[in-house]
Amino acid sequence: MTEPSREATVIVRRLTDGHGGWEHRAFLWCPACEDVHQIGVASSDGRLNWNWNGSLTSPTFSPSIKVEGVQWDAASGFHKRSHSSRPGEATICHSHVEDGQWKFLSDCTHSLAGQSVPLVPVPSRIDIPGDEL
Repeated sequence: MTEPSREATVIVRRLTDGHGGWEHRAFLWCPACEDVHQIGVASSDGRLNWNWNGSLTSPTFSPSIKVEGVQWDAASGFHKRSHSSRPGEATICHSHVEDGQWKFLSDCTHSLAGQSVPLVPVPSRIDIPGDEL
């Protein structure tokens, strides 16, 4: 599945629900949020949340990925530095991932809104749950 010339930018893991069900989730490092975003790409019940081209190095997912949250106080340890939202306000990261590129949409509240940047590997310090495929 991976091309040897590039390092994988997506980690796909199998997560189980403890009742015999499973889901394959794709984990991607978001440079705008400085955090991992995850999306479902297959499940035991046949539900498929996102389409994926199967590439670990130049992935394309559809539809768009939208991660919403709330800005924390800077002292909390959960503050999203690149988002312009004040504590208590919404944070939005809305993007398309096409051919290994993040394409951040204009409704994002972070500093990469309206820009495109290449995907980078998930940092090794990040613990990704689930079983390797």
